Amino acid sequence: MSCLSASVSAKALRNAASLSGGTPVHYLCDEANCWNPDIADLESKITDRTKVIVVINPNNPTGAVYTRETLTAIADLARQHNIPHQLEILPRGGTDAASMQRARSGAPAITLSIPTRYVHTANETSSKADIAATIDLLARFIEDAGSRSYAYEV
Repeated sequence: MSCLSASVSAKALRNAASLSGGTPVHYLCDEANCWNPDIADLESKITDRTKVIVVINPNNPTGAVYTRETLTAIADLARQHNIPHQLEILPRGGTDAASMQRARSGAPAITLSIPTRYVHTANETSSKADIAATIDLLARFIEDAGSRSYAYEV
């Protein structure tokens, strides 16, 4: 069994196939295309052993929110190769920032995350140094806000 997953994804997600006895195969996500999956590369890696295509949207760790066209292309590939699929679990994205970016014509939004270990468990922890560094980063961003364009250049 092989499991296709993004080349840029959280390490735990990339290792999920190995942990379940499968072979992880990674498809490219193109930085020049806002980190959306390279559909041609993904298709070239589908074999008769492919049982699942993992799509994390918004992507972790890039934060990319895939376009409707990208998601539709992946679903079409899954159908063509008889791979069961579910297009979206969280149709509005994983954060409030993703929802704001999609609202009407879009709104500037950022997501600032504090590095953690054991995320989404009872043992989730953060380093005080990481929390302080995140606060400093946010303060620098607020000081700089409005001084230049933060448009995502494609």
